[in-house]
Amino acid sequence: MQKELCFDIVSDEGAGGLYIIKDSGNTRFYYHYTTTDLETDKTAVSESNHTSFILFWKEFTRNNRWFTLHPLYIHPEQRPFVKEQLQNVNWNVIADEKWREMYRQQWNKVLNGPAEYYKPNFNG
Repeated sequence: MQKELCFDIVSDEGAGGLYIIKDSGNTRFYYHYTTTDLETDKTAVSESNHTSFILFWKEFTRNNRWFTLHPLYIHPEQRPFVKEQLQNVNWNVIADEKWREMYRQQWNKVLNGPAEYYKPNFNG
């Protein structure tokens, strides 16, 4: 089995990673996300499997403010798709211009930076 990081994201309430899993000629996308309720300090873990990055993306973007999350890594193969998705974002829903720009800059940094900048190496 080969495991490779595809997408990594954090927020104040949680963090998640999407991995490409290749096993016996099959490929799937495994998403692991942890959230913490800041008032109760309770943690919840969710996991899901997807047959494609697009199906994962449909689930991920059900949160209509997905673009306010803090991306840490996007696999180079997925970057063109994510860039296209960001072109459809209504950034004006973020009232504070400084926050709006901060979100844009983080997505831009991750989408255009070297692929090796953050990507951890997984074996297994």
